[in-house]
Amino acid sequence: MSTDLRYPSKGDSRLELFTPRSPEDIEASIRNGRMTSPVHWKYYFDFNPASLEIETKHYEFICLIDSNPEQATLLLKNLIAKKDKNSIVSCYDFLDRLEAELKNMLDRKDTLISLFRILSNVADDLSKQMGLKLPLEFDTFMRIEAISLKILKVIDSSERLSVILDVVENGGAFSWIMYFVRSLMIDHGIINLGDQTNSKWLSESELNKIRNKSLKRVNADTDKILDSSDPRHILYLWFDLGCPDDRHGLTTWVDSQIDSISGLIRFINVFRSIRTSEKGRTLFIQTKFLEKIANLEKIITRLKDVPSKDTDLKKQADNALSQLQASRM
Repeated sequence: MSTDLRYPSKGDSRLELFTPRSPEDIEASIRNGRMTSPVHWKYYFDFNPASLEIETKHYEFICLIDSNPEQATLLLKNLIAKKDKNSIVSCYDFLDRLEAELKNMLDRKDTLISLFRILSNVADDLSKQMGLKLPLEFDTFMRIEAISLKILKVIDSSERLSVILDVVENGGAFSWIMYFVRSLMIDHGIINLGDQTNSKWLSESELNKIRNKSLKRVNADTDKILDSSDPRHILYLWFDLGCPDDRHGLTTWVDSQIDSISGLIRFINVFRSIRTSEKGRTLFIQTKFLEKIANLEKIITRLKDVPSKDTDLKKQADNALSQLQASRM
């Protein structure tokens, strides 16, 4: 008489096929590279383990979100930090997989909150890896924003605000967090750019608390702005959400950054971007916002006056001047 392995008798320790497995069992299979792993069985037929690394990391990450979020964050940071020709593709593939996986997490509140915190710690690192100030960078921020919005909209409203405020205050991805807050304010019409959505899922009181917490973070971390992955998002938020006193603080901070020529060049390079045309790529400095917080004509005069004897600084100043001119073309 044959035995159906799908339905073993009670107490039977033989192999069970086609039965549900616990997340802990799956995690152990992946960690140990067993054939029962949903990833590693392919190695026996693919003969190219490198091509499956991203899938392995994805499963490991999903398993760690709940059990060890610190280890999940480290795993993702290590993946981002890889410097090989496939790293950008791997990071995009990872985001694709993560977005697709969300539908399986929507009833797991703690997992979603943990995932939002993790993304709020690594988003800046991811944007640097994808190519700072290229269109890809903004796409990275927007993709992480899209994942985060899906998470926040299914979290219970009684917890949502505290989670957002904690991330604003303590999240490691300074630039992305300020980008995300500013996007929330635009969507809800607090910042009037004509782009607000019809779906306003945060109350005015909640938005005010987020605004105040964000400005408090900016003012507390002014020494970290220029070291962030993209300071523009922080400066945009500071300008758009600040009251007159906050804007005075912003212009005072700008003056302190551009006091020296080297500081001036570092500061205006924050606004450097790339324009692509049939002639190729051209570096230019975006001046629309820069003119709101600094005297552009004085900047140009100071760059022109850099003495030729300081060869390196003169070269940097000339490059900045040409990029400023390119912005007016």
